Amino acid sequence: MKYNVPDRVMRDIAVFAKECSIQKVILFGSRARGFLPAFAVLEGTLRTKAEEAQDNWD
Repeated sequence: MKYNVPDRVMRDIAVFAKECSIQKVILFGSRARGFLPAFAVLEGTLRTKAEEAQDNWD
């Protein structure tokens, strides 16, 4: 499936997902509304949730 997202961004998403053991990433939104700021917020949220999950796992 082709996405209207730069290859570098897709690689960054894949690396981040692998580091956090995320099995599925759902992309949503519109480039007209600004994809990159939304990704920055999403990254922060995912990092927070990954830390919470790790704390609960320990």
